[in-house]
Amino acid sequence: MPLHRHNPLLRNQLWQYVQADDAAGLLSRLQGLTVAEFRTAGYLLAEDLLPQCSSQSYWHFFMTLVPAHSKAYLGTFLKAAVRLRARRQLELDMQALTAFAAKATPIDVHKTLETFLTLQLSVDEVHNLVSIFTGNQLRIAAPHLIKAGTPVAYYLLFRLLKTAEAEPELLRHYAVLLIRKGDPLSFKLASAVRQYFDLPALPGSFSLQLQPYELSRLDQGFEVFIKTIS
Repeated sequence: MPLHRHNPLLRNQLWQYVQADDAAGLLSRLQGLTVAEFRTAGYLLAEDLLPQCSSQSYWHFFMTLVPAHSKAYLGTFLKAAVRLRARRQLELDMQALTAFAAKATPIDVHKTLETFLTLQLSVDEVHNLVSIFTGNQLRIAAPHLIKAGTPVAYYLLFRLLKTAEAEPELLRHYAVLLIRKGDPLSFKLASAVRQYFDLPALPGSFSLQLQPYELSRLDQGFEVFIKTIS
């Protein structure tokens, strides 16, 4: 079914609910739409209406609509979140995300982390996201952090790898995944992981060779970590 991006009457109806901060009313209206109208509504909400919300209103709508039917609404809200964050209008509501995570499906978790971890987030924000949605379990969090590939994501990945220090094969596994990703920062982190944990040789050659005193800097916070491996 083709997506119709323009429906002035429907947009006006939805906008009235958004302006009134009436999440329950919006949910009821969406549930009464035809399939074609619902697709248009999703586009309008993601690209136009929700990006005009305040952070507080966004999370109010999120917590009313998304838990009601995450398969139908989560993608819409994640798209809107990217636009809001780009305008610096969205703060992550960890209380709302914690409540959502408690009932989220594995697909919900995947979509949420895939979207939020690629944004420009602080170390605390990424730490909280990983804690909320993965319980800081390395095997769950690592694939998401590696895919995101941001400096903050890699810092949190390194911190989680330290929890597996007694499992060299597991550490080597993630180092190889970083190498396979192929970008400069991934290579440098793989090299740092190899040296920090004294792993056997890894495939490939590395330009980054840290001195023993430099390895200790990896534990001195995000700014020092990134400066050291960069």
